[in-house]
Amino acid sequence: MRKLIAGMKISVDAKMEGPEHSADWVEAWSEDYDLTPQIDACLLGGGMYPGYEQYWTGIQNEPDTARDIARIIRVPLTVDIEGGYSSDPKAVAEVVARIIDVGAVGINLEDGASPTELLCAKIEAARKTAARVGVDLFINARTDVYLRAVATGDAAVEEVLRRAELYRAAGCDGIFVPCLVDGRAIEAIATAIDPLPLNIMLMPGLASVSELRRLGVRRLSAGAAIAQAALSLTSRLATDFLGGSCDSMFSMAADYNATNQLFRAIEEQPAKVQTRST
Repeated sequence: MRKLIAGMKISVDAKMEGPEHSADWVEAWSEDYDLTPQIDACLLGGGMYPGYEQYWTGIQNEPDTARDIARIIRVPLTVDIEGGYSSDPKAVAEVVARIIDVGAVGINLEDGASPTELLCAKIEAARKTAARVGVDLFINARTDVYLRAVATGDAAVEEVLRRAELYRAAGCDGIFVPCLVDGRAIEAIATAIDPLPLNIMLMPGLASVSELRRLGVRRLSAGAAIAQAALSLTSRLATDFLGGSCDSMFSMAADYNATNQLFRAIEEQPAKVQTRST
């Protein structure tokens, strides 16, 4: 059985885990589906924290950010490269080569508002690039049918399946459908694309993890939610501080010595080669 790269998608600045319970989710899903926990570099967290507007950070900053993460983690790393930062598949292939070079073994590639044929060409280019350097790259194809409200109801399901078949033929390993929430639609899509794993994004009102598992979801991403929550908390604490209040800041602060010890322990661990098993 092919072992899939899966788990909680978390922002790159987090480096270790998502929310407190996310490690438990990864472990539980791994037992049921023979999955490998991962860190997935989310562009919003990796770009905005160093001071880049989203979408601009890609070619400028993302490979360096991914290298920093790969240096300290001991689980597979996948990187969200959006649409590859170019409409030219050859340029996208160059981005993929840089991401592989820093230690990633998986990517997200999205169609966005572009024609499906363009994403197919990008997937094919990414696959050829990975093959040339001997990496079994996990390519997660994101389709924005629901995110961009391209269609609704049964028509949306049909459009996702149409695109999924094209992306499968081009060489993708998984299908990511952000903003997909309806249980009936989730189950229909998961069943139709099997054995490709269905990846959905954490959203308000989404079913429980156990129900998502039953519906056939194989990968759950936090998207930019963790980075956005951290930014909101930082803003609130800074506002309180400027207003003369700091009690909440110290009540939720991580212990300084414990934090240093955490990263010291990581540095002392032997490096683990990033691999994707089959």
